[in-house]
Amino acid sequence: MARLPTIAYYVSGHGYGHASRAARIIQALAQAGCCAQVQVRTQAPAWLFRSQGALPQGLSPAQVDVGVVEHDARRIDAPATVAALAHFMQGYDQLLERECAWLRAQAVDLVLADASFVAGEAAHRLGLPSAVISNFLWDWIYDDPMFAAPGLAVLNARVRQAYGHFDAFLRLPFHHDSTSIARVQDLPVVSAVRTMDDAAVARALGIDRRHWRSVVLFSYRGALSAQACARLSRDHPGTLFLWAAPLPTGAADLPNLMPTPDGAVVSFQDLVGFADAVVAKLGYGTVAACAVEGKRLLWADRMGYAEDAPLAEGARQWCQGRTIDGEDFEQGRWREALQALLAMPSSALRPAPEGAAGAVPSIMALL
Repeated sequence: MARLPTIAYYVSGHGYGHASRAARIIQALAQAGCCAQVQVRTQAPAWLFRSQGALPQGLSPAQVDVGVVEHDARRIDAPATVAALAHFMQGYDQLLERECAWLRAQAVDLVLADASFVAGEAAHRLGLPSAVISNFLWDWIYDDPMFAAPGLAVLNARVRQAYGHFDAFLRLPFHHDSTSIARVQDLPVVSAVRTMDDAAVARALGIDRRHWRSVVLFSYRGALSAQACARLSRDHPGTLFLWAAPLPTGAADLPNLMPTPDGAVVSFQDLVGFADAVVAKLGYGTVAACAVEGKRLLWADRMGYAEDAPLAEGARQWCQGRTIDGEDFEQGRWREALQALLAMPSSALRPAPEGAAGAVPSIMALL
């Protein structure tokens, strides 16, 4: 019996966005009848892949990149990020040896990454084909002046060199320009699709939509105080806020702030489709979900996130998106921004929701 080919998928553990879209691509490979085993290498939790319907043959915990260190949901800790990258790169040669040994042990035929640079260099050492699937590369993030520090240029040159070993950059929308990888191929939007209609979502949430003038989905971890939540509740009595984040202590009894159930009950994509508008950080997954569902998006300005510029451009084009001042956001002073957002017409532009399937031919061509 012929051996099935094996794909190693290196996935950043920074946040949930990388793992979520990687899971959708793994699912699309299975649905397309791809006869390959997928072994995931990541620090992201296994439940995240399962919640997206992805069932890789194996998931091996490992740190495969650094990402950035954050003060909170809106601010990067640049010195801590540089220190973390320096520490990671101190043991880089040993790390490469470890990953080459792991790839050999798994008898890997193809290496994918989102967006670990280590994966490209390890694949190159073993003569394996490889591709990075992402809307940004970490060397571009670290090029931002906010990370300027003695020695960083040398570290980032090694990061860029590692990316240069990938055979292809399968580039997702809302991207930046890059010269780190010679071959670039653009992919469609990778996003989940709805599995529940509005009536089913309302039943699962136990609400009567007719009681509310508008429904707003909030997805911003640890961003608001109980006092800010109380102001929101008071200023928007006809709006139901679906809270896809932990409610701060003291805000649980507010009448129009409702914690959302586990994603296994109602998915994030179904919540986006159900809501009139979304208030969330400007991440790839959120912009993609709002674009596919044609939903308005409000986000607070973040400090030091280079990827926000192309994401904001995409949000304004596809989602009727707009920003809110960071201090107003954190204080719960949303009235003007939210009223303006809800008054905007829904975007007529919609990307195809089957974006993950669009990545399959490019991946299979590398096997």
